[in-house]
Amino acid sequence: MKATQGHVSAPMLKFDWLKSFQLDVYHNKKAPLLVFGCYKKKDFQIIVKHRGPVIIIWMGSDSEKFIHRRFPREVIHVTWIKAIHDLFIKERVPCILTKLPVKEIPRPVPNVLGPKVYAYIQRGKPWYHGVEMVNSLTLKHELLIGDHSVNQQAWYNGVQNRYYNQAFVGLALSAYAGGGMSIMEMGVRGIKVVTNVLKLPHCIPWETKEDIEKAVLEESKKIGTIDHELVAEVYKHMVEIKGEFDLTKMI
Repeated sequence: MKATQGHVSAPMLKFDWLKSFQLDVYHNKKAPLLVFGCYKKKDFQIIVKHRGPVIIIWMGSDSEKFIHRRFPREVIHVTWIKAIHDLFIKERVPCILTKLPVKEIPRPVPNVLGPKVYAYIQRGKPWYHGVEMVNSLTLKHELLIGDHSVNQQAWYNGVQNRYYNQAFVGLALSAYAGGGMSIMEMGVRGIKVVTNVLKLPHCIPWETKEDIEKAVLEESKKIGTIDHELVAEVYKHMVEIKGEFDLTKMI
């Protein structure tokens, strides 16, 4: 199914999805509709009152909040985060696991790996992003804490690169689905990330504190280098969207 119009849930507005994908703001109640996140009752009401096909892209904690609501049969549930997909399947709700979208255009330049360990911990919900595990780590390199709750325009106009340019590895230690955008942003810059949230060529899965510390130590050997091959592999798992969301191309 294809869609050229979209609705973005309030917590996702800072990522400017409609502009990135060149989609129209929701205006036609009968045409296919793409919904980015369902965090609020307003989003749910828009979905159930729509008179045409709906694709919901579940982004994170919204999936836990609304999974047991009764959606119209025409709704297609989609996510690019495996943990969310697994939750829907466990609850016997059909859900499609897709490739990730190319979010940044023009594509960022691959990084010369810096001297620090970057950790994504949002100020509003530090526990959700694994702050206790991060604080328990014994690291030989300086820890740099990033936060996407900063102004979106400021983030993409320079703050983002000021963080990533200092890092040789990232930590996204959410037990569920937090930090997906940050993980994606590091991958297209050639920075590996210790995380279980996404499964991409630059993602290093972990089970224990020791797994994390070992991965960080191994990645520290690459400080000062550029991994062009890793960036190329990451992009093979992503899809560029311009003016039209085509679900068949995302699978």
